[in-house]
Amino acid sequence: MLKRVRRIIYNTLRDDGDRYLVNYLINGGIMALIIANVIIVIIEAAQGFPEEQNKIFFYIEVVSVAVFTIEYVLRLWMADLMYPRMRPAAARFTYALSPMAIIDIVAILPFYLPYVFPVNTAVLRILRLFRLLRIFKMNRYTNTETSRIIMSSIQEAMIILDAEQNILSINEAAKKLFSINNIKKYSHISVIEKWPAELVMTGEETDNLKIDFEMPDDKFYASTISPILVKGKLLKYVVIIRDVTETILLERMEKERIKGIFSRFVSPDIVKELVEGNVDIQLGGTIKNISVLFVDIRGFTAFSEINPPEKVVSIVNRYLALTSTSIQDNGGMIDKYIGDATMAIFNAPNQLENHPLCACKAAWAMKKGSASIQKEIFEKYGIDLQFGIGINTGDAVIGNMGSDFRMDYTAIGDTVNTAARLEANASKGQIIISDATYRHVKEYVKVTDLGILNVKNKQIGIQIYSLDGMEIK
Repeated sequence: MLKRVRRIIYNTLRDDGDRYLVNYLINGGIMALIIANVIIVIIEAAQGFPEEQNKIFFYIEVVSVAVFTIEYVLRLWMADLMYPRMRPAAARFTYALSPMAIIDIVAILPFYLPYVFPVNTAVLRILRLFRLLRIFKMNRYTNTETSRIIMSSIQEAMIILDAEQNILSINEAAKKLFSINNIKKYSHISVIEKWPAELVMTGEETDNLKIDFEMPDDKFYASTISPILVKGKLLKYVVIIRDVTETILLERMEKERIKGIFSRFVSPDIVKELVEGNVDIQLGGTIKNISVLFVDIRGFTAFSEINPPEKVVSIVNRYLALTSTSIQDNGGMIDKYIGDATMAIFNAPNQLENHPLCACKAAWAMKKGSASIQKEIFEKYGIDLQFGIGINTGDAVIGNMGSDFRMDYTAIGDTVNTAARLEANASKGQIIISDATYRHVKEYVKVTDLGILNVKNKQIGIQIYSLDGMEIK
């Protein structure tokens, strides 16, 4: 019961007059006494009061000092409510030394001094002049309107809570967001039915918190919770909430666009990494060490000349499905299809621990997987269709190439050109890898040394090998 009474008194004294009529009366009365004291002190100091008016001055002073004394004692008694994280004794000591408490002492001290020991009238008048400091406490009443104007001008929802998460101030944007028309000051935040669980503070926060949440109306919001500390003690929270629905929807659209672009060319795991932002795709290109694989169907031209288009397309799709699966299963990205040929990149956009080995594994999977297709086509059409594959490793420019209206994520450079030349020199069923690739995979592969390949526009030939088997342990 006593705790409830203390809370009511505390709320009444600290209220700005927007809850009950009694608040208007109390706060208005204190303001009137402050103004009366200021006027009387100034007049008394300037010219003195006639004898017959001394009683009026005395009575006003008695009432004022009584009110100021009671207010000071009550505030001192309820200091633990003002500083909830401190022990009652420490809270009262802290309040007693606060500027507002000292102003209260200055306001009432001149009245009590003569009853303790004799004080010169001139000294007493000087002390009473210090009562002018009491007018500064009017800020407690007048600043509320200023705060209300500032709060209402802020477009974002803004709520100020005390250390116990009671509402000190709430602007119109916040009322609209949480569908509340009238809310009492110092009500606990739990009275707001739509208040998100994510925004329930533990009371231990000392740093700014940034929390995103979704409301039942399918809108998204970003909040910033700023704890206000005084001498290391939590005093209040400032919560600012802004609508980020449009931003979130645009991000989702961009993620869906990325999925649409890459899902047909890379594995689902890589698409997931791209969407989550774990893979950086730099516009304009960046230099990166990659492995490039080119694969083509040998004998396809002869096959397409003697068969109808629909049959040709059907066979091509079976081979391309095999190449695509082999590339994606080994972490590669399908760069493009060029007729019956395929170009793949390893180590872009996602990072691969040993991308030359991944490229070799993909090539070997194509060779093994094509055996059954090759046999079926040979028995049915008498044509031997086999893959010719070339792999090279080195630096290349990776990024979005093209123009504003047509752009592709691809790789360009000598590394890519050399891989294409290796594929062009591969015979049916042969996988040719460069020395640059072999140096990374020699512990895992069986090869045949094919010597030096002289490539057009290159002054120095390329050491090449035929990939004959894998020795993955």
